[in-house]
Amino acid sequence: MEARRDAFGVEPICRAVGVPVSTYYARRSRKPSRRTLEERTLVARDLLQRDFRATRPNEKWVADITYLRTWNGFLYLAFILDCYSRMIVGWQLATHLRTDLVMDALELPTACASRARTPNTRRSTGSASTTPSGCTKNSMTCRPPSTRS
Repeated sequence: MEARRDAFGVEPICRAVGVPVSTYYARRSRKPSRRTLEERTLVARDLLQRDFRATRPNEKWVADITYLRTWNGFLYLAFILDCYSRMIVGWQLATHLRTDLVMDALELPTACASRARTPNTRRSTGSASTTPSGCTKNSMTCRPPSTRS
């Protein structure tokens, strides 16, 4: 509203938004709430500076958390995406929105990335669920992409 106030005036904007003019002026003179002040400090820094291009796997990861409404309530999904392959390399689903949800989602791709750098990368043995990066969620073992079957 502040950006358009000079061009259109306060009264027409308030009419269009459906807010009384007195509410606008009362809100302007009020000091910010504690919640507003806390939210200003929680803004995450953009470490990639909106550059999602990667030249090799595991160079850049991005993450997000979303919620899913079910008949029994909400589920929360945290996932890690590799910018190079554009594939999900780690994920976790939970009924809570606590730190360990994200930490569990980070556990799998971190373990697989560190094992991929070592010369003795073990091949996964008989697991049915394998992620696109060659990691199995159950045994936390990795195999190089060239040996996938």
